[in-house]
Amino acid sequence: MEFRHQLLRLTGIVVISLLLFSCGEEGEKGASKSSGDSGDALKLELNLKEGEHFAQAMDIDFDINTEMMGQKVEMDMDMGMEIDYDVVSSGEETKLDMTTTRISTDMSMMGMNLKYDSKEGIDENDPMSAMIGKIMEVMIGEKLTMTFSKDARMLGMEGMEAIIEKMAEAVGGNEEMLDQFKGSVNQ
Repeated sequence: MEFRHQLLRLTGIVVISLLLFSCGEEGEKGASKSSGDSGDALKLELNLKEGEHFAQAMDIDFDINTEMMGQKVEMDMDMGMEIDYDVVSSGEETKLDMTTTRISTDMSMMGMNLKYDSKEGIDENDPMSAMIGKIMEVMIGEKLTMTFSKDARMLGMEGMEAIIEKMAEAVGGNEEMLDQFKGSVNQ
């Protein structure tokens, strides 16, 4: 049971980190620059228009080395996400709605291979992959609303708490795990 708990905790933290990482990439799509003479500093600003819609696809390869139950563990994780963004409002502050439309993972550690792809659904024949799938599946279609300053600094996010609670419910409502997931978001 301890291994399952550690695996769920680690997976939850990686997934939440990936979601938050994706939130910080918005400046690329809507960035504008202005400068005076050459040699002047560039000023990057969000230049998104209310009503715009765009999508992001990410493929990330993690190589994680950690310690679990007193032994070193190497984990290789390939993760993909497809996310839709809708610009709710723009100006001095820009509000974006972010909806995850697909998530996939292929993870190997300690001789196990765990796979999940939201397009294929949960494989109930593989209990460990099913467990990971249940954590990730709750993110599909859930909306996060993020507020950014003109210079693309995230000022706030709404909706993450509900996703974290659904993730914990998906694996049995473990309060300790819920607190750990929440702690990873607050960092």
